[in-house]
Amino acid sequence: MTNSRGLAAVCPELSDRFLSLRTLPEADEAVNDDRQSYIAFMECFNLLCNLNKRDASRANRLIEGRQNGRFAQRFCEMTKALSHWSSGETTAARTCFRGHLHDHDSDFVAVFMLHMFDFLHGRPDLYGEYLLPGDLCSDREFGGYYQGMLAFALCEQGFADRGLAHAENACALNIGDIYAVHALVHCHHARGEHAQIIRFLTENLPHWKANPGMNIHVYWHLALSYLETGQLQQALDAYRAFWSLRDSDDAEQDLDAINFCLRICLHDPSRSPLEGYHDQLAKNWAPSINNSLSYFNDAHAAMAFLLSGDDGLMKKLLSKPRMTHLDQKTSETGSHIIQAIGHFMNKNYTACARLLTKTRSTWHLIGGSIAQREVFDLILRTALGKP
Repeated sequence: MTNSRGLAAVCPELSDRFLSLRTLPEADEAVNDDRQSYIAFMECFNLLCNLNKRDASRANRLIEGRQNGRFAQRFCEMTKALSHWSSGETTAARTCFRGHLHDHDSDFVAVFMLHMFDFLHGRPDLYGEYLLPGDLCSDREFGGYYQGMLAFALCEQGFADRGLAHAENACALNIGDIYAVHALVHCHHARGEHAQIIRFLTENLPHWKANPGMNIHVYWHLALSYLETGQLQQALDAYRAFWSLRDSDDAEQDLDAINFCLRICLHDPSRSPLEGYHDQLAKNWAPSINNSLSYFNDAHAAMAFLLSGDDGLMKKLLSKPRMTHLDQKTSETGSHIIQAIGHFMNKNYTACARLLTKTRSTWHLIGGSIAQREVFDLILRTALGKP
């Protein structure tokens, strides 16, 4: 180990923007200096996080265009990690991420990249390899960002109380750190403290609403907490507020919209006040059938088709071939969840409940957070006829 900051030290100002999920400057492909290569690496990572074939292909072209340069040779393990990921070689990608952190163990940017990689691929059990309380928390420049990551990791591992303390500290250091804001909200959510979520988010609204990296997701938490506290109109207003923040019809930014709309439907099956959004959500997710590289995304596509009642799109999704870049257990879990949603759509509640019950212990493998996957529990309870 070299106790090196690695990527994070290339340009601290860019690292700060990246870790706070603010918009990055565009990379100039004609320029090969370290700053431009660093921006390209971050762009590549952001594209890969969408977990779809279109953006993976774009990321692959981006990293290939840089892999022979000085910057890529300096950070060869990170270059290989991003290249492997863009090619669907997830095991090799993670090995290279870990190799980079072995050489640059204080690289806060690389820690975040690996953290998101493990989150997206359903491996919260691996957070403890590199996200641990210690000296990195006290780093003056990036320690707050590290504590936000640590807080969320602890929450997802079932230690929300411990995570909350780190999230509160991170927010106190920098209320503009939206990942720490989101971690604090997740910890409160795990503790059932929805009134605290509403108070915290409304009091700090200007600090997170304008952040394009996670403002929709944080707004979803606000809408959900209003719903959990019986404030339906405020919940609907919050939903419409985060819907207005969307900047395109790309499916991946509609994950939270689908999640919330389905919760509303299950909350009151008679008639959803958000029914007017259902067809648009299904239309946005239809291309994902052939584009997605994630069962978490596919599950949301299934929920969108359930909401719209589009049986044809649901059948196309159900006939999709297994994802070969993922292990068998993950593929089996994801396939069963999607089949269960299809059964729910056809009112075959017994089959739906059987599949969801069978896979409940492995839902985490498809990615997403505990809070996001709660919707599967709600489907299961409804299928079982429980209030």
